[in-house]
Amino acid sequence: MKTLYFCFAILFASFSCAGSYCDGSDPSCSPGAFYGEYLLPLIKGGLAGGGGGPTGPGKKMFVTSIPHNPGSIAAGGFVNVIGADNQCNTDAGTVSVYKALIVDGAIRIACTTANCGGGSAEHLDWVLRPNQLYVQSDGVTQIGVTNANGIFTTNLTNSVTAGASKYWTGISTAGNDWNWLADTINCNNWTDGTAGFTGSNGISPATDFTAISLPFASGGNLPCSNTANAGLLCVEQ
Repeated sequence: MKTLYFCFAILFASFSCAGSYCDGSDPSCSPGAFYGEYLLPLIKGGLAGGGGGPTGPGKKMFVTSIPHNPGSIAAGGFVNVIGADNQCNTDAGTVSVYKALIVDGAIRIACTTANCGGGSAEHLDWVLRPNQLYVQSDGVTQIGVTNANGIFTTNLTNSVTAGASKYWTGISTAGNDWNWLADTINCNNWTDGTAGFTGSNGISPATDFTAISLPFASGGNLPCSNTANAGLLCVEQ
């Protein structure tokens, strides 16, 4: 589709330049001007861009560079999903606004039925946009495109980050597949980092559903008291 678009754009520009009104007296219709005004911007802005998506440029995702322990505001910790958002914006260090891909079933909800069977109306303060291309922090490597409900339901094109990491999500592993339901295993709604509590998490470099919900048998449900366990998956808004 992108190639077809550029073919039409270049063809249109060519006809415009060669039209009856271009009799050689207009310097903008010279070959050099045509290349500079029409072709070069198209090539730079499109074919070399690598980040176009169904609703515009790709939105970035990244995993925080340091782990963040729930239930504490000290030493990089966070309390509830709002605190997680704050850590994402601190780590991002840019003018862009980021939110953490983390749910608690109260403040932030992805879906209330498996894969949002009732549509996007099930969202509450959700962080992914519908029909949106997401890319890694390099701004180029494609992660995938969300569906009309603002979620992924098939394997990602690439993992959310290039490196190996674990990050809190609070998303259920029910059915061992994509479902986007809030898990009750969430460090007491991300407010308690004491021994005895655990939290569900995703893992990179996974591209299947374990990217957002790693089953317990595979090493998921991390102890909330371990400050070296997991970071946060941050999404550009």
